[in-house]
Amino acid sequence: MTDLHLIYWLGLSTVSYIIREVAQVIWLRWKDDCFPPLNEELFKKTADGFEERTQFPHCVGAIDGKHTG
Repeated sequence: MTDLHLIYWLGLSTVSYIIREVAQVIWLRWKDDCFPPLNEELFKKTADGFEERTQFPHCVGAIDGKHTG
């Protein structure tokens, strides 16, 4: 936000307001396309596809990553 504030010579609060407004419009437009409603059928389909690829039954996904101690 600071870079935009300096580049366009706008107040920091104005830039912040514009970003919030644009983000809200994007969310309202795309939320239904990007995040389908959660229901039993979606979970079953996801679990079946995951089991077919990984041979892990009754699982809708997995998290992988480094574990640091």
